Amino acid sequence: MPRSRGEAHLDGVAAGAFRRRSRFSDARLEVGGLSDAFGSWRLSGVPAFEHASGRFIGFRGTGRRPRRDETAEPVRVSSPVSDSLRQLVHELRTPTNAIAGFAELIETQLLGPVSPTYRDRATTIRTQAGDLLAAIDDLDTAARIEGCALDLRPTTVPVRALLDRVARDLQPLATLRGTSLGVAMPAGDCDIRGDDRAVERLIGRLLAALVSAGRKGEQLGVVVRPVADTVTIEFDRPAALAAHATDVLLSIDAEHESDGDGAPLLGTGFALRLAQNLAVELGGVLTIGADRLTLQLPAADTVDAERTADEQR
Repeated sequence: MPRSRGEAHLDGVAAGAFRRRSRFSDARLEVGGLSDAFGSWRLSGVPAFEHASGRFIGFRGTGRRPRRDETAEPVRVSSPVSDSLRQLVHELRTPTNAIAGFAELIETQLLGPVSPTYRDRATTIRTQAGDLLAAIDDLDTAARIEGCALDLRPTTVPVRALLDRVARDLQPLATLRGTSLGVAMPAGDCDIRGDDRAVERLIGRLLAALVSAGRKGEQLGVVVRPVADTVTIEFDRPAALAAHATDVLLSIDAEHESDGDGAPLLGTGFALRLAQNLAVELGGVLTIGADRLTLQLPAADTVDAERTADEQR
């Protein structure tokens, strides 16, 4: 399958080794574009660690062209673990939807008059069931990515409208945390080329994780600008997360955040890992820096221009 310019596809061998910090060999890589690196590769590597602190710093390895008897096309196989998780997610979603529905019936008194006390409790149940459903959807997305079963539909996503919608949805959480969001956009709107549902989930979960870590009076900036063939969105890193190294930040689980109001149900680490994986699936990258997180996704204009050029050829 031909790859678009600048696009690279790596199979699950290297991704699994990265998560386990273990050696790997003969991972398959397919590189698109017109550079000297275009085509098929076989990669092997060993994990590298900083001598003083023992911190994981990446891989050292080699790449080679496949032999005549080999192929480098990434092999996409379904994982039994991810399949089981997706089945579990399906089993959880049905009763959770039912609980939310019954709570809404009580809250809106569609079954008859209800005392204010029980209506308030029904509101709480409906809200918590909604949070649980969002977490279930995130688990389903993570399982689909792991099992190479994520279905993406390329669309054009206007960034301004998306950020306005996400900021509006997060306003109650921002009020709870005493945090405000400031969004800076270019004079003209810019569009992302990608699945609208996946892009909204990525940006929504990422911003929710950052806002939930905000402190009273803290303003979190979001800066959008077109850079080369991408739409780049920079998110300020909250002070509460600034002290953590990237590997520690990605491992923060829900247990360590149980006392935080509005903390992600599955933990900040899970939310950030999901955002990173979604960015890769969408042909982009999420980089976690010392002061900010930088998300780069394909720009719609560039993708459309490349498609037109390919058709003309």
